[in-house]
Amino acid sequence: MTGSPGPSRLTQAHFAYSAWLFGLEPSRHLWAESPLFGEWLADLSQKGLSRVFPTLERSLIWLEERLSRLVLSFGWAHRDFVPWNTRWVGGRLLLLDWEMARPHRPPAYDLLHFVSMQTALRGGSARIPWQVLRVWLELHAPEWAGLERELYAAYLLDQALYYARARLEAPEVGEDRVLNWLLGELRSVVGG
Repeated sequence: MTGSPGPSRLTQAHFAYSAWLFGLEPSRHLWAESPLFGEWLADLSQKGLSRVFPTLERSLIWLEERLSRLVLSFGWAHRDFVPWNTRWVGGRLLLLDWEMARPHRPPAYDLLHFVSMQTALRGGSARIPWQVLRVWLELHAPEWAGLERELYAAYLLDQALYYARARLEAPEVGEDRVLNWLLGELRSVVGG
């Protein structure tokens, strides 16, 4: 592998990369009619996840109550934007492992993931740079500025659904540290 490992802290290059990726195919949807909301509903109903992990359904309801009447922007996210998937090559940040990338994700998804996954693996509370993130949102998705709590809950729910599906489909593989952290963070954000 060429280049040097990427930094473990967010830099301007991370914010720029996230803005570029989010802006590739931007879309705007009423929250309750967004492809992401539909994806989550299908996951919760088809896989029985809400029965096994009730926090997931409660979080979806919490988000729906707060966002249902809003038209919001969505875009692409890498969904595994972490230091070990980045490299510095020729003064540019490069991102590896694109198999989890998906469209129709809320803005700043990858920035939240970068901080959260490191915290989940170490344990503790995520230190999201909310002031810097708000400035980024005002530039790239202004209708989300002021909805940082909801944005964080949407990110956490998407990741928790991913880890919960994996747990149900292959219970013998992996461990529950990240899933438990995500569920705990969700409970702290949405209550209960």
